[in-house]
Amino acid sequence: MALAAQSINEHCDILFTGGEGNHLPFKNNLASVFDGESFFHEPTAFYYNDRTRLQFRVKDEFATHFVLIKGLVEFTRPATLKFKFTVIDGLIETDVDVNQFDELKSLLNLVFNELWKELKFKASLKKAIQFEERYKLERAEVYSTILH
Repeated sequence: MALAAQSINEHCDILFTGGEGNHLPFKNNLASVFDGESFFHEPTAFYYNDRTRLQFRVKDEFATHFVLIKGLVEFTRPATLKFKFTVIDGLIETDVDVNQFDELKSLLNLVFNELWKELKFKASLKKAIQFEERYKLERAEVYSTILH
């Protein structure tokens, strides 16, 4: 019985239990799940039978938002997908059936888009608050020159 744990973009063959070889197309399906922009580094995949255990680490620029990412995953995930989170390491782990790759891809895209919206909102809100603070200071300065 042979097993392999590796990055999904490595070019060596993936070994599965049973040695049937008909599971190799799942590697391409899994790679398509992780195409495009994301909030995590390239995942590590451990394949066994028709399942895959995935571990991926949050990218450094998103590390301070790990709790937000965890919340978005937990609040938007379908009941069929389960995740384990290690906050200290910024690690996310899931065990999925190969038939769930599309579902996983949809979830990760949704989480990334919502995360991006939230970060843009926070940045805009911070600018608005700073503007209001500057406005109050300038207003106070103008009124103080008028009254004195």
